[in-house]
Amino acid sequence: MKRLQFVRRRFTTLLEMIIAMGLVSILLTTLLGIYSQIDETHVLVDKVRQENFNLRYVQSHLAAVITEILPPSADDFYFYLDPQHAGTKGPSLVFTYDNGVDLDPDFASDVIGRLYVDNRGQLCLATWPSPQRWDKGNAPVKKEVLLDNVSSLAFAFYVPPLFSEKVIETERIEPGKEKKDPNPGEWNTEWPMQYAQLPVMVRLQITRSVAHGSTQAGERISFVYPIKDSDKPLIYYK
Repeated sequence: MKRLQFVRRRFTTLLEMIIAMGLVSILLTTLLGIYSQIDETHVLVDKVRQENFNLRYVQSHLAAVITEILPPSADDFYFYLDPQHAGTKGPSLVFTYDNGVDLDPDFASDVIGRLYVDNRGQLCLATWPSPQRWDKGNAPVKKEVLLDNVSSLAFAFYVPPLFSEKVIETERIEPGKEKKDPNPGEWNTEWPMQYAQLPVMVRLQITRSVAHGSTQAGERISFVYPIKDSDKPLIYYK
């Protein structure tokens, strides 16, 4: 006579179900956290890439403008640092440059530009035609915003040293008489209209407010551009 064998089936207990669900939730939380960090990293990388692209564009665009500044022999020559102008925040640089070919004939060839920071903290380049092309004294103006979140803008102008090895004594400037020549061999932070000449190089010091997380930090950017039509060449010698 055969014996009947009974197989006892083991059921999953509630405790085991709770433990399994806890392990699955931990695994899913970890995976979702990793994917969230990856997404945040991608967003940050895209933001940095876009910011670097904007800076490179501003650098190349200003190079195309500043290197085309016209010499004093040009008609309607302007090159001076305006300490304060209405609608600007800090000093601004006014200059005449060759804008090349433009769809608007008023803004082709010789134009006048002003590089400044407006009251909104934007680095701007304003351009208007030469006064000879003004219509009844009204000058159309084009404004191009180059950078945002700019807190300050400073200019410096380099003049090469004199070739003579003689020591030049500094003349005493009489009250009310302005100096008409910049200091050679150094960066000049002032460039009034009375100079009526071009430096060899122009340096722009831009300070921006950049967000790093929940804090705002100041970022300094320096651009240096040569001026090809300067009558004072920069010569390297030993």
